Amino acid sequence: MVKKRTGKRGFIAGFITLMLASIFVYVGCGYHTPEKRVDRIVKRITKELDLNEAQQKKLEESKIEFLAKGREMREAHQNMRKELHEQLSGDKVDQQLLLKIYAENKLKMDEIVFLFTKRLAEFHSTLSPEQKTKLLAKLDDLEKKHRRWHCRHR
Repeated sequence: MVKKRTGKRGFIAGFITLMLASIFVYVGCGYHTPEKRVDRIVKRITKELDLNEAQQKKLEESKIEFLAKGREMREAHQNMRKELHEQLSGDKVDQQLLLKIYAENKLKMDEIVFLFTKRLAEFHSTLSPEQKTKLLAKLDDLEKKHRRWHCRHR
């Protein structure tokens, strides 16, 4: 004898299906390009710190500069992957060439870290004491959220 689904079971199955579909839609609607992610971050910083015109201009200039550096890094990374693929598809791996490519990429990364540190210090110097307090509070909130998901620093 085949049992039919009752109304309660059908409702639960439908609800679960709806929730899964909602999750997939939500995850799929992310910010897929670096430009969109950076724009979102800049808008959030502008809003939460209540930045004035000069501060917004400084932040926008830094954003443009970082996006350009990011494009350079992505191109270098793609070239590195291409070269690695070529090396692995050959009979012999040229270790010196791979180390040279790695060193070049490391230099580019160091440039970005230096630029970030410099721009961060410049931006920080434009903030008022109240904005600095808001910034620190936001960083504390982010750290609490990070730790909430059991990601502990060692």
